[in-house]
Amino acid sequence: MIFVSHKLSIDKQVLSKLTSNHSLNILVILPRPSSNNDFGHERHDCSCVLFSQALLFKSSDQTRTAISIIKIIVVCWAH
Repeated sequence: MIFVSHKLSIDKQVLSKLTSNHSLNILVILPRPSSNNDFGHERHDCSCVLFSQALLFKSSDQTRTAISIIKIIVVCWAH
């Protein structure tokens, strides 16, 4: 699996109040096809929520399988 893009959004106000004894609850959503799935992309979303229910960050990654990259190279090379 190869990372194609990564988006990370951090709430700096929540981050400034974070201490070393805070527990972090990271919620990960199952991968799903992204809007441009014809190229084999998958989207992986996760969020980090503190015990106080404050949202610390949201993350969205797009990945692609190595075989889909090989297919793209072969199709482009054939044309």
